[in-house]
Amino acid sequence: MGDAGRDRVRLLMCDGEWHGGQEVCGAAGTPERPAPEGLRRLRELRDEGFNIVKRRVPGTSDFEYRMTDPPRPRDNCQGDLGL
Repeated sequence: MGDAGRDRVRLLMCDGEWHGGQEVCGAAGTPERPAPEGLRRLRELRDEGFNIVKRRVPGTSDFEYRMTDPPRPRDNCQGDLGL
């Protein structure tokens, strides 16, 4: 699931919007079976040179994640999430 999960997380994050951990884990897995290693996929994307930032959701212990400066043209962001 590694490469496919990483690709789905990359496609999710390419919109430049904030995404919660559950959403990232959902993208790393399948709709029927979210993958708990979703945050690991974010670290892999960082290692590939993507700029991923996080912030704490106010009033919670949860974090949100965002890709800043998504690739342009969005060659690395095309495809179907299949979610």
